[in-house]
Amino acid sequence: MIERYKKISIIYGGSGREVATKLNERINALHTEEFNPIVSSIVAKRVLSGASIFSQIKNAISSSDISIIILTFDDVQETRVRQNVLIEIGMALMAVDNTDRCIFLTEKYPLPDDFPSDLKGWINANHFDRETVDEVIDDVVREIVDLLKLKTYRDILTSDKYIFDYENLLSDIPEEIYEKKADIQLASILTSWEEGARSFTFASERIMYILERLKFFPDFNNNEQFFSFLGALKQLVKFSEEDFAYADNGFLTRVCNFVDTLISYSELKLRKDVIRCMNDPSSDPRAAKEYEFEFLSIAQKLENFIDRVESGSLKVNWLLRVMAYEYAGLAYMKTVNFRNIFDEEAVRMVNKAIVFYGKMLETAECYGGTSENLWRGYAEYDLTRTYETLYIATGKRDYLGLIHKYSMQSIVTRREWCRVNAFRGVFTNALSFEYFLVKKHELDLCSRLEGYSLYSKPQLIAAADDLSDELRSYYDSTELGRLYDMKESIVALREKISRSM
Repeated sequence: MIERYKKISIIYGGSGREVATKLNERINALHTEEFNPIVSSIVAKRVLSGASIFSQIKNAISSSDISIIILTFDDVQETRVRQNVLIEIGMALMAVDNTDRCIFLTEKYPLPDDFPSDLKGWINANHFDRETVDEVIDDVVREIVDLLKLKTYRDILTSDKYIFDYENLLSDIPEEIYEKKADIQLASILTSWEEGARSFTFASERIMYILERLKFFPDFNNNEQFFSFLGALKQLVKFSEEDFAYADNGFLTRVCNFVDTLISYSELKLRKDVIRCMNDPSSDPRAAKEYEFEFLSIAQKLENFIDRVESGSLKVNWLLRVMAYEYAGLAYMKTVNFRNIFDEEAVRMVNKAIVFYGKMLETAECYGGTSENLWRGYAEYDLTRTYETLYIATGKRDYLGLIHKYSMQSIVTRREWCRVNAFRGVFTNALSFEYFLVKKHELDLCSRLEGYSLYSKPQLIAAADDLSDELRSYYDSTELGRLYDMKESIVALREKISRSM
């Protein structure tokens, strides 16, 4: 899973500028040449020569993953390091928690017997002189790589070894955000995600950061800020000249256009006017036709991307393939939903969606690792609704068994999402909502599809009551968020069953 860059701060005093500059350049080369997630800066030039260094060193250390403090000859008076420097460094180290990630470099010099023993251990580890400085800098860089367990992002768009750990999706969100109200939490998460995407140097890194979060966009309110956020993401997936150091123009163009298309799907799907029309296409046939063509255009673009991938002319990692398969299927199904007739062309699009969902499952099973269950839960529900569409349109009873199969599987899979949920705050309900959604949908199927279920009317009403109780026992221990809407929709379904059966 892609993470924001680790921060290295370099602090020096006196004549340490040359060493600090060399070290800074060498560390930054890990990023610009080897694509390691790291950024280095000289954050406090000549701070060790200042009158008061405590607060500056404390802030530098606390805001960095690793801090490097350089002591040179002019920090030493005769045989003693200046005492105010040592005292304030010690104070700063005591004031922060990550002192194990402070690295000292000192110009080679016999340290006096009265040198503070607590600092002596650090400083003794990294001596240098003008002849050995390059060698010592190489040693420090290797130490940083080991401490931070850095892994290159060079092949992040193409390697199937890429790991997507969705349970840590919110690991970089500041703790104080979870203390705010639900709507403020969501707005703050959007802001944090946009800042996170902007923090990456390369388009490939921004693309992976965005794709990891794309499935969770429907959890946000479709308001002005959300659509502004999507617009900002479209700008962030564009590549620049520095990206050509490792990928050609054609590859980046196709991948960036692919992600832009996925974002366009989210924009279109979540627009309020589109949602209203999708609920009743006959209410505005002209708008329905317009949306039909827009979704069809998206589906065809994604299918063209898939064709290139499957032909071998475009190599991308498994996560891009999974998302291409699902969003192509979803876009084709949205196209069918807006059509006023279910003809051979509609059947062809639905069958394409079924094929894509199947490939989505196969790919996630092979490469998904810890996130395989996530994609399985989405694909199973996608297949449930797809076969439901075929049954309603054709009346072929063979589809009833497939509807039931995937509906039951999606309930089992998504129940596991509730059981293992590492999210915080309002996002606690992000996957739980999806579980109650498929359980409610199963009850709806039982009440609507003739021959689908042998449940009697009283049994279905009792099942709806049980689902309400299950939901209540769940949200009693968490923030409601979207579950308010789910509660009301289950009540409405119960009333519908009572009236219609």
